[in-house]
Amino acid sequence: MAEETPAPGPTILVVDDEESNILIFTRPLTKAGYRILTAQSGAEAVEMVQKNDVDVVLLDWMMPQMSGLEACTRIKGTGKGRILPIIMVTAKSSPEDIKEGLDSGADDFITKPVQMDEALARVRSALRQRKLEKELDETNVHLKQLMALKDEFLNIASHDIRSPLASMLGFTQTLLQETVGPLNPMQKKFIGIINRAGKRQLKLVNDILDIARIETGRDKLEKASHVMDDLLAEMAEVMSYNAQEKNIALNVDSLCPKPLEIDESKILRVLNNLVSNAIKFTPPGGRVEITCRETPDGCCV
Repeated sequence: MAEETPAPGPTILVVDDEESNILIFTRPLTKAGYRILTAQSGAEAVEMVQKNDVDVVLLDWMMPQMSGLEACTRIKGTGKGRILPIIMVTAKSSPEDIKEGLDSGADDFITKPVQMDEALARVRSALRQRKLEKELDETNVHLKQLMALKDEFLNIASHDIRSPLASMLGFTQTLLQETVGPLNPMQKKFIGIINRAGKRQLKLVNDILDIARIETGRDKLEKASHVMDDLLAEMAEVMSYNAQEKNIALNVDSLCPKPLEIDESKILRVLNNLVSNAIKFTPPGGRVEITCRETPDGCCV
């Protein structure tokens, strides 16, 4: 049996193998302005939830072939039934019965003999729950779409923004080192300005990408075996030009030859940021010292 009583309000599916029990609910619910669907078996109820937009299910516990508990579990296991409120209608009321019903996925209970005022109140409560669940579900879908857009941005930014900057910095650094020919003072000044601006831009892009990765949970450590002496030497080579421009002595005193399992790019970022700030806030003619010593569990910079 599957009859439908059209009405403008929310849709209530009433499930019971006895038609007389269905009529107990359909008349008051229809009068209250609800659209009523009915089913006389658990299997039929599962099918109707999939084919219709149902807002609340009133589900009889004791039915042949497929019990209300089994039907409840099956409905909750489907995509459309996941957030669908299910009210079990039963004469069972012991704590063990209630626990069993809740474990199967039921959201509420109406005890027999049915008190219609109480039943209508529980239906209204379930509809409020349904509305909140749908709003939350829609918000989650929207958030997932935003996360997908952010992931797409990260992928584009990682390649399409950083790659040209890295190329620009590489070529300007080569020109400043005069390995391809001498520069006059004006050329060196202008190329130096381009190089410094590019470094600031790359730092800004990297900071934005790091924050975005942390927020999306995509920031991961990529550990490999590296020697801190080598990383500090590399850092000093990159920072030496900035130090020379301010007439600042940059000295590295590192005694940490033991290989460590670290994320090379992140450690270099930290070192570059710290030393860059040290150079920035040290008066011209000053000195920046970096020391590194082994410790029992790694090294201390």
